[in-house]
Amino acid sequence: MKRADTLVRRSSYLNVVEAHPEWLGDPFIDEAEYLRDVNETAWRWEYLGEVTGTGGNVFTNIRDERLSLGRIRNFERTRNGVDWGWFPDPWRFVRCAWEPGARRLLIFEEHSANRKTPHETGQMVVDFLTYADEPGEDTYFHNELVWCDDTPDGKQQMAVYRRDFGIRIRPARKARMRKLSY
Repeated sequence: MKRADTLVRRSSYLNVVEAHPEWLGDPFIDEAEYLRDVNETAWRWEYLGEVTGTGGNVFTNIRDERLSLGRIRNFERTRNGVDWGWFPDPWRFVRCAWEPGARRLLIFEEHSANRKTPHETGQMVVDFLTYADEPGEDTYFHNELVWCDDTPDGKQQMAVYRRDFGIRIRPARKARMRKLSY
């Protein structure tokens, strides 16, 4: 409940677009309008600042479905990522694929842990990247690039992963690196 003397001022990019579209630029405006067309609720939240739900969901357009191994093997754009967490935030490892034509992110593998050291999670990453290419074949370590959050804890973790496990790991900076941080 707001106090009687509280001043609320509402504004959005729409207040600027008509008078000074050059301030934002065409890519920004195009992206905003695209989101407005495909997901108005997300557009209202991201670009207008409206409260559009309980706040508990990051995404509302998630579908839970089984992906065949054949489909996973044929992904062209895959990424592996680690988000360092200790407690209460979990450590996460994900394997994803991006389908740009459909603007679809497919997370086909996800693992989580709490209160694990970099050495313990490094072994977990090695285990997750050790698999057979085809059913019935021998498993082996796939030396795939893994992206990790670029925090002090993440940097410590990356050093252990490289030194002790030979994992190819790089920082995924959070700012202006959309392709790397998806």
